Amino acid sequence: MQVKKLENEIGIIYYPVPTAHSVTVGLYIGVGSRFETPANNGITHFLEHMHFQQLGAISQDEIRYKVERIGGSLDGATSKEMLRFLMQIRPHYLRESLWFFEHIFQDTPWSKQQFNAERRIILNELREKPADWDLDIDEAKAMWKSHPLSLLPLGTKASIKALNLDDIVRHKKRFFCKENVWLVVTGDISADDCAYIDDLFGGLSLPNNHLVEASDESGRSVQFNRSPDVLLKKWEYDDTDLRISFDVDTSVIAENEFLFLSNLVGSSGSSVLPKLISEDLGLSYEIDATAEIFAHEAVFNVALSVENKKAVLAQKEIVAALHQLKHGISARDFTVTTPFFTDNLWYRLDECDDLNIELGWVAVRGKPVIDVETMIERNHAITRERLTEVAGLIFRPSNTTITIASENIPFTEADVQEIWQEL
Repeated sequence: MQVKKLENEIGIIYYPVPTAHSVTVGLYIGVGSRFETPANNGITHFLEHMHFQQLGAISQDEIRYKVERIGGSLDGATSKEMLRFLMQIRPHYLRESLWFFEHIFQDTPWSKQQFNAERRIILNELREKPADWDLDIDEAKAMWKSHPLSLLPLGTKASIKALNLDDIVRHKKRFFCKENVWLVVTGDISADDCAYIDDLFGGLSLPNNHLVEASDESGRSVQFNRSPDVLLKKWEYDDTDLRISFDVDTSVIAENEFLFLSNLVGSSGSSVLPKLISEDLGLSYEIDATAEIFAHEAVFNVALSVENKKAVLAQKEIVAALHQLKHGISARDFTVTTPFFTDNLWYRLDECDDLNIELGWVAVRGKPVIDVETMIERNHAITRERLTEVAGLIFRPSNTTITIASENIPFTEADVQEIWQEL
């Protein structure tokens, strides 16, 4: 693996996988809804869309043709801290695919007609969101208050309608700049391929903008001092939706320790919470546990739906299970989780697109980029005793936010706080 900066300060990562039958090229820019305001929320996602309308002088139809004629798979995605473009192709088409990423850095004369067409698409996307979309917005606000991390990448109908084409162009010029861009290439690539890419992208000229780092508006200011925080929301559905989030202090907990614990708690049927809530107690068909890691903040999320009459029981059982983890993770739970977070990481070399996204996500947040072998070595060094300590640092009332949505809520915020104070 190579990790370097070109003379124009574009970051480059090459991860050769000689056994692969494909190559994935990913372009990652450090921008997303975290760098937006309520007034322009959704602008990064809108900008992502515009690059599929036209690139330089290349039209939308021509973009599709040039990608599909070589059997390429192309997509884009926007998150809170990252905008990415990703293409997967057969190795012998690698050089022929690079035009797309090269043209992203060119000025494109987008028209108002193209802008309005994309706005219609995004407004339709918002309109067609599932019924719990409003709950996603409320949950983010409950967790992050007025901090920009409370903004979701898609934006709102009001913010999208308020944007204009000049806003989009200015946003691109501000963030597509030196030290804020990474190109990642994974798969069956040769030394000659790497040299060719170095020459091609090393010749691009990027502006030298001064960007306000995420640390200047740290989300940590709203974390670690909760009551816990509770949001009760009325909605017209039969079941009760429970969402619990825990602040994670990455200044004392390593990312791989947090990810290991999150897998142990809720990533598979044999993990602690799915086994307890779904299988043993039959309270919910599915319980979803996810880790969210940002540049300087992290949270662990648990989500499930239960019958209204079982909402209190479900919370008490989750509290009891997490409380037990704080006092000792069992050898059995540690043993069944370890392979998925150690030896199974070799599977990433079979999925060059997933590997590419992982490397880009790490690099764009300014974290050290390591290869799979090093990841495995570091995870093998994590002990059961250390994970117990990590559980004790995370599962605390002062780290907890609970969002509950139900047609009938037979308890108060104080009732919910009392339950979670038992952590």
